[in-house]
Amino acid sequence: MPVRRTPIRRTHEYVITTDSGEDIVFTIRNPTVADVISESNHGSMLEYVLGENNRVVATRREMRFGDMQMDRVVSRLVSWNLVDEQGNPIPVTRENIETYLTPEEFRLLAEHIAESGE
Repeated sequence: MPVRRTPIRRTHEYVITTDSGEDIVFTIRNPTVADVISESNHGSMLEYVLGENNRVVATRREMRFGDMQMDRVVSRLVSWNLVDEQGNPIPVTRENIETYLTPEEFRLLAEHIAESGE
């Protein structure tokens, strides 16, 4: 019979070199089953349009891809080496991700997280 231990939350580092040549080091947590389920459910809506005799005449599915990307980054980003102008560490929060990362840095990070897990 297979013996299971409590899984170790493994992490890995991902580095983005900025245009100014500085490295941003991100520590990424590998996904859990709960993460996979949440990401699968996030932002999807299935809508049925009924016609005569309650027959389905159309369906529409809506995915909020940007929100899904941000939620995935927020849930999996453990730390980074960003500091403010006074040298204080900047906490990893949704607001700080939006404030301190460039769109390109966010895109690269989100793509890496999406590709590095499941």
